[in-house]
Amino acid sequence: MGEAFKAAFDDSTADAKAAASATKAVESAQRSLASAQRALADARVDAAKRIKDAQRAVADAERNLADAVEDSARRQRDAQQQARDAERDLRDAQQDAREAQVSLTDARREATRALEDMNTRLAESRLDEREAVLRLRQAEDELKAAQAKPGVTPQQLEKLQIARDRARLNLEEQRRETKRLAADTAKANKAGVDGSRQVRQAQERIADANQTVADRQRALTRAQEDFHQAGVDGARAVADAQRGLADAQRGVDEARAEGQRQIADAQRSVAEAADALADAQAAAAATTSKLDEAMAKLAPNARSFVNAIRGIAPAWDSMRLGVQDALFAGLDTRVSGLARTTIPILQEQLTQTAAIWNHMGRSAITAVQDMATSGRLEEILAKRQPQPRRVPGHPRATDPRLRAAHRRGAARVREADDADG
Repeated sequence: MGEAFKAAFDDSTADAKAAASATKAVESAQRSLASAQRALADARVDAAKRIKDAQRAVADAERNLADAVEDSARRQRDAQQQARDAERDLRDAQQDAREAQVSLTDARREATRALEDMNTRLAESRLDEREAVLRLRQAEDELKAAQAKPGVTPQQLEKLQIARDRARLNLEEQRRETKRLAADTAKANKAGVDGSRQVRQAQERIADANQTVADRQRALTRAQEDFHQAGVDGARAVADAQRGLADAQRGVDEARAEGQRQIADAQRSVAEAADALADAQAAAAATTSKLDEAMAKLAPNARSFVNAIRGIAPAWDSMRLGVQDALFAGLDTRVSGLARTTIPILQEQLTQTAAIWNHMGRSAITAVQDMATSGRLEEILAKRQPQPRRVPGHPRATDPRLRAAHRRGAARVREADDADG
């Protein structure tokens, strides 16, 4: 019976607190287990998401690599085609230059012939002029002979006059043509073959063709350089894409490893939370088993009596708390008022007392130090013990220097006392 009462009332006080603490521990362990299980689920979801993102990055890297390879091939094809076009343009320009050179040769030949023909025409024109002079002279002679001959009709004279006038007109025209032709021939002879229009045009064509050849040569050089640079850039882009793919693949492995680590950590946390819950439940069971064991040893009526006593425990607790509440009613405000009125006074007085004790302590320390410096302390202590044997070289107590030091120390003590007083 005694063990049952002890267990019953211990349960209502200390064991009740222990049971409540055990219950809270069980509830906390249950919450920790639920939180660990949620963390495990979150870790699995997060790991799957990480792996999915890493796999998406791998797919993107593979597409980038394919694009880089395709773009590199396209750029190289375009650069190669441009180089071929530049080579064809250069061949065409060189062919045009050769044809321009042939045209210059032909132009020189034609210009030589034209100059020879012009000189020939000038010679013929001069012969025609001399012939026109003879025809005019002959027409004038015939007209004079007809005028001197009797029996010539007026019609015959008119015809002879017309023939003379025509001969004079022909001579004037021939002289004018010869003069023009002589001026043109002289100009052509002065310019020579290279000064002819067709030769100059041919030379200009050669200059244009040579410039075109130089331009096409530079274009071919640039196209070849572009082709080479396209290869270098393409190889670099492909290498970068390959490195990106390798990094993305490593990212998948790292995501898997990190996910497995997080899941393993979460699983350990779940296992630890489950162990903690089991321990809390076992502790709670052990807390409630003391009363059960004690009650099991009692007879039924005894158990009913113990339970009845336990039933009045809430009323007893209510009475106890009511008495406590009445006992301490209003004391909190009174204590606060007391503290506001007395603590400043106590603080002031105790502070002054502490300052006095501090001054006394410092004065005592100063006096002891002065006595030690002056030798007075040694003299006083020497009187309280047998006189030791004098050490050679150590001054005697009657040394004038010691006496003067004693006097100085005493004077300082008095000055300190006067200042404190």
